[in-house]
Order: sequence, then C-alpha cells, then structure tokens
Amino acid sequence: MLGIGRYIKKKILDKFFFVIFGVYFINRQILKKFRKKLYSKISYSKYANNLDKINEFEYKISSQNNEDGIINHIINKISVNKFFVEIGVEFSEFNSMQLIKNGWSGVIIEEKSEECKKLKMCVDYFFPNNEVNILNSFVTKDNLNQILILNAKNKIIDFLSIDIDGIDYYVLKNLDLENINFICCEYNSFLGKHKKLTVPYNENFFHKGDYYFGASLNAFNDLLSKKGFFLVAVDSAGVNAFFLKNKFKDIFEELSPLLSFREQSRMEIDTKNRIYSNLKKFNFIEL
Repeated sequence: MLGIGRYIKKKILDKFFFVIFGVYFINRQILKKFRKKLYSKISYSKYANNLDKINEFEYKISSQNNEDGIINHIINKISVNKFFVEIGVEFSEFNSMQLIKNGWSGVIIEEKSEECKKLKMCVDYFFPNNEVNILNSFVTKDNLNQILILNAKNKIIDFLSIDIDGIDYYVLKNLDLENINFICCEYNSFLGKHKKLTVPYNENFFHKGDYYFGASLNAFNDLLSKKGFFLVAVDSAGVNAFFLKNKFKDIFEELSPLLSFREQSRMEIDTKNRIYSNLKKFNFIEL
C-alpha cells in the first residue's frame, strides 16, 4: 500500500497530467478546425437566382457565406494598404481570414473573450509573423472611434467588416469613415426591402437568435450614401451588403437597394415564416 504522502502526490500528478493532456487535446482540436477552414476547397455555389453581375465573383472558403469571393474581387481593384478591421467574429469563420493568409495586417474586435483566445492562438500558430491585433472589447456607438484611433493609428482601412448582430446601424452612423474605403455589413432581410428600419439603440443589446437585430438594407444604404458610399454588392445568401467609397464609382457599378435586395436564401420557408411572425411583436425604429 502507498503511504498517505505518496498517495496524495500520485493524485496531484495524475490531475496535473490530466489537465495538461486535456488542454493539449482541446488546443489541437481548435487548431485543426481553424486549419480546415483556412484551407477549405473553394465553393462556387450560389444561393439565389437573378443575381447582379458582381455575384459572378462570389465564392466561399472561410467566410460564412460567399463573402470571400466578393471581397477578393473588390480589394484586388482598390487595395493599397492591405489593412483591415473586422468587428464580430467566430474564430474559424470570418471575413478577413483569407486576407490574413495573404499577408494583410489589421485589427479584429470581438466581445467574447474565449473567441479572442482561440483566434489569437490560431493566428499566431499559422502566421507567426502576423501583424494582427486581436482585441477583446465590447463595441458601442461611442467607443469605436477611440478604439480605432488607438489601434489603427490613422491608417487607411481598405476593408471594414462589421457583424455585431445588434446596433450595427448606430455604430456605423457614429463611426468616422474618412479613412475607410470598403465596408461589409450584415443587414436584416426580414425587415423587407422598402422601409428604413433598425432596432432601437441599446448599448447592452443582445441578439437572442430570434432575428430581432440590426437594420434593413435600405436603412444602411441611406445612411452610407449620406456618408459618401455606394452599394456595390449584395451576396446571394441575402445576408451581407457591400459598400464602396464614391471615388470608386468609375470602377464599379452602383446598385439599387430595392432591385438588388435579397431575402435570406439558406433557410427553409417554414423557418422564414416563423421569423416573420415572431418579429411582429418587436419594436423597430423607422428612419
């Protein structure tokens, strides 16, 4: 029989090795998931018909929908600085992953600390010489300008992606867009094509998965057109809208938010109907 001291020591060592092995296994799975997305086979599937010409360039590698192709097509024609900012990410599926792979520097802002830890581990592992600053921060309409002043350091931002599932409209409205060339934002297609709608401002807004979030495409278009941008693409999934600074109108065609509007297309009709019905009980601001 083991003495009490040896017994305790064995228990401590067993627990230590269990923890070390557990952390190693979890980290290995995280890196494996990131790698799988990073080097995924390109998918050229489209999610709707009657698309605009620019949708011919859609494809998906590591973005949620077909953002990768649209982003690549546009930045190849306008990019100078290769600097991005992305707000709101899932560590293995986000819009700037392929930009990082191609040597871009930038800033990623995410409110969930665990996502930030996973993402930093993966980015540092696969791109040891990266210049990507990953910030664990909660974005509001009042703090983003200061965050970018401190971290983007007045650089020209070739690409901004914002997907915070909530008060995106107000954040963009308050954001200084002078140094930004290209914007991707998620619109809420369930708010329809005609009205300019957004959720009321609430600094602590939390999306509960019921599609009560964000703003309509027409609301974003109206806001960004007043700030010197034009609509250049809407993805075939009916999720993201892309806006370019007016100085690029000689390169890209301006689209109509009414004609290019698309509903969420990667969803069953019964699910859509339940969402439409559920949203009737919520309050939206008409702009």
